[in-house]
Amino acid sequence: MRTHHGQVILALTDVIAPNHAQRFRELVSQGFYNNRYFYRVIEGFVAQAGSNGTHKQNGNTASLAAEFTGKAVEGFYEVERPAPFAPVSGFINGFPAATTPDRTHYWLTHCPGMVGMARDNKANTAATEFYIVLGQAPRHLDRNMALFGRVVSGMSALQRLPRGEQSNYGVIKDFSQASQLIDVRLGSALSVSEQKKVRIQLPGHSDYQKKVSQARQLNNPFFVDTTLAPRPLDICYYQTAIEVR
Repeated sequence: MRTHHGQVILALTDVIAPNHAQRFRELVSQGFYNNRYFYRVIEGFVAQAGSNGTHKQNGNTASLAAEFTGKAVEGFYEVERPAPFAPVSGFINGFPAATTPDRTHYWLTHCPGMVGMARDNKANTAATEFYIVLGQAPRHLDRNMALFGRVVSGMSALQRLPRGEQSNYGVIKDFSQASQLIDVRLGSALSVSEQKKVRIQLPGHSDYQKKVSQARQLNNPFFVDTTLAPRPLDICYYQTAIEVR
């Protein structure tokens, strides 16, 4: 994604919301998001982009059936039970996620940088508009929205987007270059020289294990008082590392 503040790179996943992920790929391939805007930006919440309902309705923009949770998901790695915002939290192939104690339902979580499809009040109404989580606030949206991606580079560019007024639900009244989404392209459609290699660390990695152990047990020279150990871990704060080359 190209913005006037810099490039943003997303990694997509089909693990929970495959049809939403595919719709996003199709719209990107069609150039649907080119020269659109981040038209709703709320501090500490989300940046939402697309046409804001100004496009012509057709088969490529029809509403999708909700994909909020998945079953029989492979690759879930448990980090915390019980977790601050879910019965069990962890990662699905490097994407922050959660599950029920009996592991019958899985879902991705609204951590900073996660990408999902916006919708109306009814469940099966997501179609074209997408949002990116900017802050820690929206965990109440878990299991109520279709998430399908994660920002792997460029959060600093998104943080520089102009904010809309809270009184207007974050919708920006006057668009400018500062909120423009210049274009979006699939990585596979780029020339070899433009392509990036992205590696998302898995939570079983020794570096991640060391990081969460120190956070849980406070076994770091910085901590003077360790009375409250072991501490619960929030996977949104202790996300896995990302390498982009």
